[in-house]
Amino acid sequence: MKQAFLALFLAAPFAATSALGAPFGPSAATTVGGSHSTLAARAEDPAILTSVMEAVTVYPGQAMVKRRGHAPGGGSFVFAGLPASLQAQSVRVSGEGMEVMGVEVRDRWVAAVADTRLAAVDTELKRLHRELQGLQDEERAARELEKHYTTLMNPGSSPKLEQAADVSGPSPQAWQKSAEFLSKKLLATRHGLREIGWGIDDKEGEIAALDLERQLGSRGEGHRVFDVLVELDAAGAGDVTLEYIVLGAGWTPAYDLRAERDLSTVELTYRAEVLQQTGEDWNGVQLALSTAQPEYGAQAPELRQSWLNLYDPNSARERGLVASDGSLSADSLAFGLRESGEESLQFKKDRRAPELFDAAVFYAAVQSTGASLRYSITRPETIPSRPGTSRVLVGRSDLKVQPEHFCTPSLDEKVWLQGLTTNTSPWVMLPGSASVYFGGDYVGLASIESVRLGEEFPLHLGVDPGLTVERVALEKKTSTSGFFGSRTSVAAGWRIRLENKGATGIRKDGSVDVFVRESLPRSRDEALEIAVDFARPPLSLEDRWTRDREEKGFLTWKINVPKGSEASVEWRSKMTFPEDMELYEY
Repeated sequence: MKQAFLALFLAAPFAATSALGAPFGPSAATTVGGSHSTLAARAEDPAILTSVMEAVTVYPGQAMVKRRGHAPGGGSFVFAGLPASLQAQSVRVSGEGMEVMGVEVRDRWVAAVADTRLAAVDTELKRLHRELQGLQDEERAARELEKHYTTLMNPGSSPKLEQAADVSGPSPQAWQKSAEFLSKKLLATRHGLREIGWGIDDKEGEIAALDLERQLGSRGEGHRVFDVLVELDAAGAGDVTLEYIVLGAGWTPAYDLRAERDLSTVELTYRAEVLQQTGEDWNGVQLALSTAQPEYGAQAPELRQSWLNLYDPNSARERGLVASDGSLSADSLAFGLRESGEESLQFKKDRRAPELFDAAVFYAAVQSTGASLRYSITRPETIPSRPGTSRVLVGRSDLKVQPEHFCTPSLDEKVWLQGLTTNTSPWVMLPGSASVYFGGDYVGLASIESVRLGEEFPLHLGVDPGLTVERVALEKKTSTSGFFGSRTSVAAGWRIRLENKGATGIRKDGSVDVFVRESLPRSRDEALEIAVDFARPPLSLEDRWTRDREEKGFLTWKINVPKGSEASVEWRSKMTFPEDMELYEY
């Protein structure tokens, strides 16, 4: 693209009316970023200032691009062929050892893609297709290797291997070492497959973007570009820095959370999904990711003065300013505005009542979570402008994990495995989605809320098939008592049975603790009393569960279930209320 523009630029030199559009001189003065630009008329045409993109800061909905060029001295220069997504009012220019006298931003239309660019696109497409074929070959080989390791870990799936295992009869220690070795190899192979898959996605995205450019160029379709003209006053050479905002960019966090099979650690892989459709490639730039939202501006909204007036309702009815239901009519609003001198021309025109303005709703999108976060990527990144997103690695960190088992028998008869971990990584975890892996298995997606440094958060690891739970109703009876002010009592009881057939845990004896969670209804009426009438074993007295019970009515038991054995919970609730009243749930 840069070569095509230079060819066009040099083929159409600046004259009284330049290829950039408007003539130079005082009549071409514009306002850029709030400061008046005063590009003076010069005898010579502005020189093209070749620049290199150095850094890009990506925000949630846009990006700040920083370019640097070298000026041989004072004069008129132009940063040429910048993308159509550039925001003109965001342009900032500074010089080292020189003074910036004026800045002007102009847009123009490039009629077609030059033949030199099309040739470069064809060459690049050939290279990308070769690299894609190589990645696809690697993927096929890795899948065959994955299949091989899986077969070796499960001799029963292959009659020949099973027969060989029966004949050779290796020791249990040898089988254990072999299983550990194969498990590591299989895990590494699957990890490599994911990396290869991401590489294939990236290559296919680059190919799609170049194919689109090739099609547009072949049809002779043009595109809009911006040029930034700069007037420099300097005695000698120096560097010139250009910064500007572009739309069509953004980023969201994405995580991989991988728990070891023995639940000793969790590997946190912090990635960013970067949207880059700005119209220019970011090649080898210093990339930063920021949570700041400059599109909202730096100034908070200010309150507006409001006025109230009084009226005589009897007199207002006579004038027809009060409706039959007692509410103010649209004519009354118009009358009040006329009396205060605040009636708008639009209101005079149609006499419709204005819509109420709810400031809380209007400004709900402006959220403040404190100072913004900024992640600077330590290595240079190349992110092409293309459909879809590109993945950028922020970093990896190992987190220690404390496994816990949970079940909510009233909702489902499954026991769920969860790891309680602490964010000891160098990064604040922002809200996003996480791909969760347990050992070599992909468990599924989980949502991650904002997690500060040093804060605990749960890691959901799916269902533990080694544990089963069953909930059985024991009783439900209704009775009354008393002659005066008789009250109705409703009692209901349940038994919850847990069985450990080989749960995932870190204890050598195979036993696990399961947190059994039930919900006790809460009352909004003082006449309705609700309580736990019986519980065996007693409810957990840990602080977090006590707060849950007091604030939400959630009951929690901590039950130890030995391997190959069972454990149970029995509990009964009791509700009493006046006999002439009925229960309802809301």
